[in-house]
Formats: sequence, C-alpha cells, structure tokens
Amino acid sequence: MGRNEKILAELKAIAPEKLDTITLSGSVDTDVAALAKYGPIDVFQDFTPPMATNLSHIQAGILSVRAGGRINFMGNVKDLEIPYRAIVYRGLRIYGTLMYTREQALDMLMLIETGTLKLGPAAVLTTKGVFKLEEGNTALGFAAKEAGAGRAVHIAPNEE
Repeated sequence: MGRNEKILAELKAIAPEKLDTITLSGSVDTDVAALAKYGPIDVFQDFTPPMATNLSHIQAGILSVRAGGRINFMGNVKDLEIPYRAIVYRGLRIYGTLMYTREQALDMLMLIETGTLKLGPAAVLTTKGVFKLEEGNTALGFAAKEAGAGRAVHIAPNEE
C-alpha cells in the first residue's frame, strides 16, 4: 500500500510474481475493498512517518487483518484513532517497536545468512550514494531526491 504510483510500480517490478501493490485512495472503505481482493492479510506492517496527515491507510490495514492476525507499528505518528471493536472481536495482536528488537534483528541476520533475504544487486538494490557521517544532512537531501524502490543511500561512519 502506498500513495506514490511510480514507486509502487518500481517495487512491483522487482518481484512481480510475489508482490501486489495497492494505491491508497484516502478512503478507508475503498482501501479495505482493494485489499480484500487478496483475501485476509496475516500481518499489517506500518512505517508511517511523523509528517503524515491522512492516516486512513492505518485503519484500512487494521480492518484487513484476518482474525488472530498481527499489526506491527514501527512508524512515528503522534496519536491515532483505531477501530477498537474490530481489534477486540477478531483477537488481533498489536505490537509497537521504534526500530527493531534484538530478536527481530537476529531473525533478520538469519534470513540474510541463509540466503532467504537477498541483498545488493541480487535483490535489485542499487547504491546511489555513500556519505561520511559528517555529511549526514547532505545524504538525507540526496536520499529524498533518489527515493524509490531498489535505491539506497548509505551513511558510512568509517568510510567503508
């Protein structure tokens, strides 16, 4: 789910056989209907940034999770109205973590070590720029211009 159709198309092109995308409409009902085409979802993962103003996608995501499913909040929104009854009636589990827990980081490393999670060119990931730590603000500006699926900008404190 996302608002930027160009980035969604780029993301889908990386793994078209494994990924479907939905352009957010701004309407909870419309977005729930779009998600329903794929059946109930197991997990809704949210990374909404603090500057987001329309949070209807979060409600749509919650309302699309199957009974007993999981909601992971890793974004940074101030306050949020949630569909409380839907969460309680369907026994949904809500987790919130700013960044990652130690266990999640270890799980990620295991996926990388076993080759399940591809990195770099094998994952169609292109490094668009590498910056020193003291160039952090420049790196952020560059990353904003280069945003998109499969593109990364790195800050390398040790210049490695």
